[in-house]
Amino acid sequence: MKLLRSLAVGLLALQLALVAFADGATDARRAAYLKVIERPRVAPRPVLTELAPVEGLKKYHLWFYADATERVPGYLV
Repeated sequence: MKLLRSLAVGLLALQLALVAFADGATDARRAAYLKVIERPRVAPRPVLTELAPVEGLKKYHLWFYADATERVPGYLV
């Protein structure tokens, strides 16, 4: 059973490798992906706001811009 499972995993890995290295297909997929995620670069313009401490830890709310219209939120503790 263990040998069969190892063989199946090996064959799956081989199939994935063959797909990844197919002639020209990788370049076309990469170009299509980059076209989808392409967006103008902007300065991150981070904003850090101090919040009330929690159990002796300092807590901050932060934001930064991923692109011209999208802000990414987060916490820093």
